[in-house]
Amino acid sequence: MCDRSRSTVSKATGIRKRQPSRRIGCPFSLAVGYRKNHQLWYVRIRNPNHNHGPSEPRKPARKQKKELPPPISAPLPEKAPRQPTPESAPPPPEHLMIPGLRDVALRAYCEWQESHVADALLKVEFRKARDVAHANGFDLEQICLDNDPQFYIEAGVKKGIARRFVTDIKQWAKLCEELN
Repeated sequence: MCDRSRSTVSKATGIRKRQPSRRIGCPFSLAVGYRKNHQLWYVRIRNPNHNHGPSEPRKPARKQKKELPPPISAPLPEKAPRQPTPESAPPPPEHLMIPGLRDVALRAYCEWQESHVADALLKVEFRKARDVAHANGFDLEQICLDNDPQFYIEAGVKKGIARRFVTDIKQWAKLCEELN
């Protein structure tokens, strides 16, 4: 198609269409195709001659707002291990919604933990963890966010009990949600 072809607006649809250069009698012609077996596009100029000069300048095309992807011929950069950056920081932990009074929920959680052990000494350890949390003003949401069993271990709670006390809160909250 020659650059001197004209464009018209369809009366039916209102869409602008370019008319082929034959409307002005220009002999210039080209063909574009794709060869599947070679996976290449090709352009063949059938007649390079024009019977006119260049067209009048047009207003420039709109600027693109998005950056274009790199050209296909450019090698892709190797993926290096991602370093954590402020933009790619992990999302904040989801906020637990535990209904009711916080100190009552702490007591109920401790009773639930005690119901999963038969040994009286282990039950005492769960109560000790509850008492440490209560004495320091922690509720279940804060304990879950901190995720710090070492705090309870340093306060004298057995290591396994401290880990269970800190890590099972989400499971208990989910169970409470299903029951309500």
